[in-house]
Amino acid sequence: MILLTGITGNIGGATARALLDKGVRFRALVRDPGKAAAWAEKGVELVQGDIEDAAAVKRALSGIDRALLVMPNGEHQEPAELAFTRTAKEAGLAWLIKLSSPEAVRGTTSPIPLAHIAAEDAIMASGMKWTLVRPSFYMQNFRGSVKAARATGKLSMPMGNGTVALTDNNDAGLFLAHILTDPNSAQHYSQCYDITGPDPVMTFHDVAKVIGEVIGQPALKDEPAYKTHVARGKNQKALDDLIGLWTAPRTIDEIEQTMIDHGVPVGKVYRAADMLTDPHYAARASLVEVPSDKWPGIRQQNVFPKLSATPGQIRWAGSVELGSHTEEVLTELLGLTPEQVEKLRASGIV
Repeated sequence: MILLTGITGNIGGATARALLDKGVRFRALVRDPGKAAAWAEKGVELVQGDIEDAAAVKRALSGIDRALLVMPNGEHQEPAELAFTRTAKEAGLAWLIKLSSPEAVRGTTSPIPLAHIAAEDAIMASGMKWTLVRPSFYMQNFRGSVKAARATGKLSMPMGNGTVALTDNNDAGLFLAHILTDPNSAQHYSQCYDITGPDPVMTFHDVAKVIGEVIGQPALKDEPAYKTHVARGKNQKALDDLIGLWTAPRTIDEIEQTMIDHGVPVGKVYRAADMLTDPHYAARASLVEVPSDKWPGIRQQNVFPKLSATPGQIRWAGSVELGSHTEEVLTELLGLTPEQVEKLRASGIV
């Protein structure tokens, strides 16, 4: 059985979704069950406890043969991951998979990569089977920069002329779920995977250009990844993310008007109240008042499609009493005699 940590975060959550989509049962160690309540509703078994609490970790690891260690970057990351590794070894865990970073290379002086290296070293020396997964720069990291970029027209990040291969959180989750459920798990033992998304390596100037277009700068129509229908299909997830960033701060009326102004076919997903006030519905008589014994003036959908020569009409809404027209149907439409109808009643057919 699988144990996940970090399920209320981005990558842990993406992995959890991918496992649930596969129909895989798993357990999760969480500090705050309230934050994870939605996962419990989906059938995830939750164990409450801190990742540095040995007793809680051992409870969570009972009956577990593989675990995913996911921690947010920060000053508490290294001691927490080292504590979990020690407890996992003491509990007899067979296989530990750690979410790491491609920046965790020898010679670095950066605190976060050094924390990853310390945890990786401890895991590799523990005697447990291990796998390291190192996704590259997450696309979602740019979300925090969009508001300022829209206000200033600049994407400000300390990246210089560096290049990056972007990874979507969901892609990382899918990859981790694959490792955790692969029938040939042995092929992943003692492996370190540096993973990226499907997009080409980009400079941050390329990234800034894309984001600028999304938030109101020149359109994406000339970008090779989105220029043709086939290309857009291949890059649908990335395009959906870009559209999501553009639509998030706007109202639906603003979005609709922008589309209309640029000649883009658009339509709202309507609620009933929207249909009743829409001028197009009114012009086409899509909703009509229908005579009703119980609800005078009830509105319902008109005959569809509406043809010019034979538009059709709804004469009444139907009876509210079950069987109130049985006699009429049987005698006038089907031509049965009263004796035949009575025989049907006696036999319980009507």
